[in-house]
Amino acid sequence: VAPNAQLMEIRVLMSFGAGWTSMIVNGMIYASIYGPDWIPFSGDEADIISMSLGGLEEYNDGTEDLENFYVNYLTEMTGVVFSIAAGNDGPSMNSVGSPGDSDYAITVGAYAEGERFELEFAGYENISDGIADFSSRGPRMDGMLDPDVIAPGVYILSSLPLWYAYAAYWSGTSMATPHVAGAAALLISYAKQHDLSYDPFKIKEAFELSAKKIDGIPNYEQGFGLIQVDKAIEKIKELSDEQTTL
Repeated sequence: VAPNAQLMEIRVLMSFGAGWTSMIVNGMIYASIYGPDWIPFSGDEADIISMSLGGLEEYNDGTEDLENFYVNYLTEMTGVVFSIAAGNDGPSMNSVGSPGDSDYAITVGAYAEGERFELEFAGYENISDGIADFSSRGPRMDGMLDPDVIAPGVYILSSLPLWYAYAAYWSGTSMATPHVAGAAALLISYAKQHDLSYDPFKIKEAFELSAKKIDGIPNYEQGFGLIQVDKAIEKIKELSDEQTTL
């Protein structure tokens, strides 16, 4: 999605996919404040943090977990953009978990392209585009909208650990989230090259205001809709002259 982007790979869970909240929070702090040289704010910190993890709590209003606090705090403090998976607890409503339901995160649901399904399974035709059945839906417990946007998340060619396979086609909001992270990298790169004023809130708003609505899908399933990078770039140009208000 973003050619020549530099990756900072941080492991915050154990090999079987579980871990402590402190491990995740420490990874967020390391990426946004320290970076590889372990010197705070020296310039090698992450511009974007992509998180394909989370858990669904009994009460999900965006404040239910320590991870939610740190997503919001680090966004405001450091200017890092969080792209976080909505989760795979759909199709039930009110199923977006933490930290994806944080106020300042770009919460990402999974878009299912009918053409991909037809290519994967021979014999099926005229499959309509829509939201993947597993993709977590909103709204949050307090009524706020989630997910914010959707991105391709069904039958996506993904790299895998060498002990598993070199690559394979996988589905999940974990596949959709890196699409948005890469798209955010393109927006930030464009803004830097053209001396545009930007921050995490303008990046998120640019995606939301330029997204494409999928006909027949309610807002609590798709948020603002499918991201469109070219139109988001045009939108960040407009938002550059506006003042960010929280």
